[in-house]
Amino acid sequence: MLKKCTSHLNEVHETYGEHLCFAMEISWLMLSGAVMIFLHALIPGIFIRNGSQRINLMAQKIRTRQNDPTIQDFVI
Repeated sequence: MLKKCTSHLNEVHETYGEHLCFAMEISWLMLSGAVMIFLHALIPGIFIRNGSQRINLMAQKIRTRQNDPTIQDFVI
């Protein structure tokens, strides 16, 4: 398990702390976006664009982070 963790951190060129912060940020965006989309499904007049904006923001953050050509896959 430790070897896999070290390998992954090397693959994404991050320290444990950097990886933790980035993954937690993406996790928060996913969770809050899911809640917004769920509530929008129930009440279409609320959070009309918020879910889409969260998805686009997450994608942009991941693409920016992975602008490193040595990263082969779409990984968090």
